[in-house]
Amino acid sequence: MRLIGSLLEQSSREELTISWVGLRRPENRLLSIIEAQVGLISSAFVLNWTPEESEDFYAILVNGSSVVFLEVGRFNGDLVKFESIGVKEYERSLRSRQQRIRFLVALDLACHGK
Repeated sequence: MRLIGSLLEQSSREELTISWVGLRRPENRLLSIIEAQVGLISSAFVLNWTPEESEDFYAILVNGSSVVFLEVGRFNGDLVKFESIGVKEYERSLRSRQQRIRFLVALDLACHGK
């Protein structure tokens, strides 16, 4: 699958760009949590966020080379669980067209910054 400039791609690009801006805000602890685990971060895009009662679950593309899965305490912001996989493995796990497009757009942003 390749990017063709569709409305879904444009919408995903806007959302992902906003997620990177949000991660860099001083009051957002997610970036520092990820940096403590992987080191220097040049880009990070939230691929998925699932709020639960006591935790929030995130899938975040980091530096265009890995996808990290975070489980963060909703009330205290503490890291509960951290997992990292390569982009190829993550891409194979995607089932829907919309998920694949969002992922490809995030990779494009990480690699080309467009």
